[in-house]
Amino acid sequence: TPSFLIALAFFATLTVVPGVMIQIKSQHQLGDWLPIILIALFNLFDWIGRLIPNWPHTITWISLQKVSVCSFLRLLFTPIFILLALNKLPPLSFQDFFAIVFTILLALSNGYFVTVILMKSLEWANIPPQDGQTP
Repeated sequence: TPSFLIALAFFATLTVVPGVMIQIKSQHQLGDWLPIILIALFNLFDWIGRLIPNWPHTITWISLQKVSVCSFLRLLFTPIFILLALNKLPPLSFQDFFAIVFTILLALSNGYFVTVILMKSLEWANIPPQDGQTP
């Protein structure tokens, strides 16, 4: 159901942001700035992800099944960020890069899927339109 997918999307995000994300330490010159940069990137790309469904043809391919699969796949971000916070992802020389890339992917997918689920929830819930409304 759409309400479960919304809960799942926020669960996948809130298990990582901000708690685990601020524990990621830079392996290079970013130092203590890395968690601040990650949070800022998350906010920016979450916003961009929320804008994407407004563009033409960006939600025409979406079905309840596809969103369900993508929502469950987003749960894979949790162990990835935990491994980043524990400095366990090889190669360590690219850890800052991985943290930034996975933050952007998490944020874009969060903004996009939450917005799409909210936009399509009435259609997917099979609620009939009321008088004067179009389906």
